[in-house]
Amino acid sequence: MKTRDKILDGIVSFICIIFPLTTIPQIKKIWMEQNAEGISLLTWVLYLVFTIPLIAYAIKKNDLKLAVMWAIWAFIYILVITGTVYYQ
Repeated sequence: MKTRDKILDGIVSFICIIFPLTTIPQIKKIWMEQNAEGISLLTWVLYLVFTIPLIAYAIKKNDLKLAVMWAIWAFIYILVITGTVYYQ
């Protein structure tokens, strides 16, 4: 594997884990502050619905990094959706 490919692979691995964590402030607002004001339930449900085929695609292509990333996103979407339904 070329050095550039290794570097890009490392960057993608890092992003696959860190990117979903950028939603932590949203989750904190909903669950710790018990405040789902201004959260669009429809938007988060659609995010979840559109993530399901992406997980299936990543699994079909044997792309563990993307499968893990999309699975983390799905978990986050479920947390936001559940909190929004509970606190709205």
